[in-house]
Amino acid sequence: MDHHQPLKPVRFAGTFCIIITLLGLIFQSYALPKSDFDISFKYIVAIVSAFHLLVGFGVLSQKIWGYYLMKIYLYIILLGVPIGTLLSLKALNYLRENEVKQYYL
Repeated sequence: MDHHQPLKPVRFAGTFCIIITLLGLIFQSYALPKSDFDISFKYIVAIVSAFHLLVGFGVLSQKIWGYYLMKIYLYIILLGVPIGTLLSLKALNYLRENEVKQYYL
């Protein structure tokens, strides 16, 4: 078995975070200027998009800070009952069982 096999779902998650960033930027550039949202909502969208981008690049670059950002992200979405909780618990369990941390420098 390929020793990088446990990283496939993790890489998918990193790619997903980058896609979410792109969708957030599209949302911010097209939908928000035409809406009645105040400036604070626009800042929240920008911060969340930047965080997703950072997590995505950190995970895909296999840096240890990317691993820790991914864990922070999973603990944050743990609060999103019920889907976020389910996804987060499964992902954290996967990271632990497959010892994914060893692949990050």
